[in-house]
Amino acid sequence: MEMSEIARTRQAIGKRIIARRSELGLSQVQAANVLGMTRSTYAQYEVGYIDIPSSRLIQICTTLDMTPDHILGLGAGDAEAALARARTQLQGIAETLGLTCAPLPADAAPE
Repeated sequence: MEMSEIARTRQAIGKRIIARRSELGLSQVQAANVLGMTRSTYAQYEVGYIDIPSSRLIQICTTLDMTPDHILGLGAGDAEAALARARTQLQGIAETLGLTCAPLPADAAPE
């Protein structure tokens, strides 16, 4: 059975949580205690068995000193890849419409 996109996302989030908890030298029990939950529930978040409520996600970010963007996998690398895809799509649209556009500098920051 193929894993759903939602399950893959939950697992990816869990892996980032595990990595950060490990960097901080915390056990699952310690992290769960600080967050005021059972180790079992915390472990289910880490392996991606259950969704993390938004209020709990913020609490985990605060406790593990992570940004929501990082925990969700929306880091700078993802933003850069999205910008590159958008540039390519816009160039394709311009070509389809017979328009010429000046190329954007690769290091141009979006406004």
